[in-house]
Amino acid sequence: MKEPIIIFILLIVSLGLFGQRGNCSQDVLSKSYLKELDSVICIPHGYIISRIYNEDLDKNEEKDRIVKWFKKKLTNGDTIYHTIYSRFEGELGFFKTYPNLLPLYFDLSSIDPEVELEDSILNELKSRYLNPQATEVKFREGLITIEFQLAAREYQKLYFNFYQLGKTFILTKKELYYSSDAAGLYLELENTETFDEGKGLDIEDFDYLDFLYY
Repeated sequence: MKEPIIIFILLIVSLGLFGQRGNCSQDVLSKSYLKELDSVICIPHGYIISRIYNEDLDKNEEKDRIVKWFKKKLTNGDTIYHTIYSRFEGELGFFKTYPNLLPLYFDLSSIDPEVELEDSILNELKSRYLNPQATEVKFREGLITIEFQLAAREYQKLYFNFYQLGKTFILTKKELYYSSDAAGLYLELENTETFDEGKGLDIEDFDYLDFLYY
């Protein structure tokens, strides 16, 4: 079975949990986020909000709210979600949930290449992952960036800019970095590839595995 199909099945199962308003929860990891929980923010019971960001993603001069959330009891193969709530004339409204900005979750002991998982599908997936815990998603004005490790000393950074015409985020630039040290502390830009406006990959179609070498 090909990897994209595998991931699609796993994500559909996970998203099926996200149902009607009757299945609404606002549980948070940190009480500091309680003041940011507008009534429109809703995640399924059994899940928890781990981070809330405030950035003007659609560039309308109003801060949108981005919520990162996942299962309270994470197990191998679980999805980590990001939901964007856009703000217009002071009011927040649901925009979109992205289940694909981060790799699927694997605990630190399971990600070890020498560890064989009982689930053959998950074992196949994690065999391709390289330091997935180092993957970072960042939100800026009109921009989402995703950074991840490609090889022992190579790192990729993707720039998804807000595309007003399609009300989505489109890949506009890829940067390849090389690290002079094994820990990846000192990165040097090796190569940059840019895309014409509206011609790059839609963030909804982003698949972490598509960018890995193996």
